[in-house]
Amino acid sequence: MKHLSIKKIALYGFGAVFTTFIIAIVVTIFYFNEIEMLEKESNFYEKSYNSLFEFKYYTERLLTTENLKAEMLLWSNSKGNFDKYFKAIEDNKEINYEDFVTFWHVIDDESKKIEIKLQNNLFDKSNTHERSLLRRLGEGLNTNKSSDYYLALSDLKNSIDYIKQYEEFLLDELKLIQSQKLSHIFGQINKAKEAGAIFISIFILLSFSILYYVVNLISKVEEKLINSLKELKISNDEKELLNSEILENYEKTLFALVKILEERDTYTGGHSQRVAKYSVMIAQEMGYEKNELEKIYQAGMLHDIGKMNIPDSILLKPGKLDDIEYALIKSHAENGYVFLKQIPMYLELANIIHFHHEHYDGKGYPSGKQGTQIDIFSYILSVADAFDAMTTSRIYKGRKNIEEALIEIEKFSGTQFHPDVVIATIKVLKNVTIDANISQLPINILEMERFSYFYKDKVSGIFNEEYLDFMLTKKCHEQKSAYLNIFFMSNFNQYNTKHGWSEGSKLLAAFAQYLKNAFKDSIVFRVHGDDFIVLHDEETPIEESFYMNLEMMQGTLVNIHHNSIHTADKNICSFKELERLL
Repeated sequence: MKHLSIKKIALYGFGAVFTTFIIAIVVTIFYFNEIEMLEKESNFYEKSYNSLFEFKYYTERLLTTENLKAEMLLWSNSKGNFDKYFKAIEDNKEINYEDFVTFWHVIDDESKKIEIKLQNNLFDKSNTHERSLLRRLGEGLNTNKSSDYYLALSDLKNSIDYIKQYEEFLLDELKLIQSQKLSHIFGQINKAKEAGAIFISIFILLSFSILYYVVNLISKVEEKLINSLKELKISNDEKELLNSEILENYEKTLFALVKILEERDTYTGGHSQRVAKYSVMIAQEMGYEKNELEKIYQAGMLHDIGKMNIPDSILLKPGKLDDIEYALIKSHAENGYVFLKQIPMYLELANIIHFHHEHYDGKGYPSGKQGTQIDIFSYILSVADAFDAMTTSRIYKGRKNIEEALIEIEKFSGTQFHPDVVIATIKVLKNVTIDANISQLPINILEMERFSYFYKDKVSGIFNEEYLDFMLTKKCHEQKSAYLNIFFMSNFNQYNTKHGWSEGSKLLAAFAQYLKNAFKDSIVFRVHGDDFIVLHDEETPIEESFYMNLEMMQGTLVNIHHNSIHTADKNICSFKELERLL
C-alpha cells in the first residue's frame, strides 16, 4: 500500500468500482431476461391449459347443445387452438412428455372419427333445431333402439365420452407439467437469490446501490409471479364453478323429468319427495354422514324415473292391474337403471335404484339378489317406498295409519326387508306426519275426466259398471249417501236378434243420451249390457211417464222397468252389494 500513490489508489478504486458496476449491470440484464423468459414460459403453459380446458368445455357442450352443427364448428376450432400449443410442448424435451403426447394422439384420432360421424345425414334437420343429445337418447327409450338414428346418436355419444375421459387424463398431465415448470422457475429464482447474496457480501461497499436495485427488481418479478399464480388459482376456481354448474344442470334436468312424471296424477304426485325424505331419515338414524345422505336423497328422488316409458293406460290405471300390466310396471326398476347408467356421474345411483324392489330373502325383482348382494341403500329405499305406499289411500284399499304400517314392516323383517333398516325405520317414522289428503281419488275436473277415461262404455258413451263401483266406494269413503234410479230393459235380446247388434247399439246409445239430457247434474251408467243406473246426490223420484211410451221404443217390443234405491238405507258400498240386493 505504501508504494501506491493516491492517484493509483484512486485509479484502482475507480477501476474496481467500475468493474463491479459493469458486472452488476451484466448480471442484472441477464437475470432480467431470464426472469422474463421464465414468465413467458409460465404464461405459455397457463394459456395451453386454458386452451385444453376450452376444448373439453366444447366437448361437453356437444352432449347438450340444441344446434349440433354450429357447436361442431366451435368444438373443431377449440381443438385446433390447442393443437398449436401441443406441437410447441411436444418439441420441448426438457421434461418427459410421453404420457401427454400419447393421450393427445388418442384424442386426435378419436376426434377425427367424431368429425366423420357428425357428417352423418341423420343429424341434418332442416325444419327444427337440433335437440340435446342426452334428451334424444332419453327419448330413445320410447323408440326403436335398433333404428339408424338411435344407433348413430349412441355411437356419437360413446366417442364423445371416450374423448372426455382422455381429456381428464390430459388435463391432469398438463397440470403436472405446469407444476414441474413452475417448480423449475422458482428453483432458478432461488439460485439467483443465493448468487446475489454472495455478490453483495463481496462488493457491498462498492456496489450497494446496484445490488439494491437488483434485489428490488427480483422482488418485483417475484411479486408478479405470485400474482400470476393467484390469478391462475382464481381461474381454476372459476373452472371448478363451471363444472359444478354443469353437474347441477344434469341434476335439475332429471328432477324435472321426475316432476313431470309425477304430475300426471294426484296419487303419484309427491311420492318421490316423500320416499327421499323417509330414506334420509332412516339413513341418518343408521349413522350415515352428510355426503351419504345426499346420495340416498338423490336415489329417492329418482327411484321411479324408469316409469317414464310405462304407458299411461297402465301407469294411471286406478284399479287393480292384471298379470301382464303388473309385469310392465315391475320393469321400471330395470328401465331406470338402464337410463341412469348412461350418465357416468349417476352410475352409483343407477345401481341403488336397480335393486330397490329386491327382497332380503331373494324373492324380489328384477334379479332375485339377496342379503349382502344388495347395497344397503337399496334396502332403505325399499322400506321407505313400502311405507309411503301403505300410508296413502287407494281406490280399492284404504290407507293404513302409521302404527299399522310399521307393524306390517316389522312383520316382514328378515324376509322382504333388511332387519337393521327395519329397526331404524320403526324408530324414526313412528312420529312422522302423514298428509291424510293424499289419495288415488281425483281432485279436479281434469283428473276426473282422465280418471273416468278407463271407465267409459264404448257403445253408449256413458260410464260402465266399474266406474259405478268406484263411485259407490267413494261415497262410502266420504260417508255420503246416493240415490239410484235403475232402468231395466226387457226383450232387448229379441230386438238384437231381429235387427242386428248395430241397431241394438244405436238403441242403447239413444236411451243413454235420453238419460244424460234428462239428468245433467247426475251420472249415468250402463250395466249388464241393457240396464241403466242414474246416480244422484239427492233423492230424485221418477214418474212412470218418464220412461213409458218413449218414441224411440215404439215398435221395438222393448219394455222399460224402473226401480229406485237409497244407498244409505241399504248400506251399499260396492256394485256387488247392489247386485245382490237387486
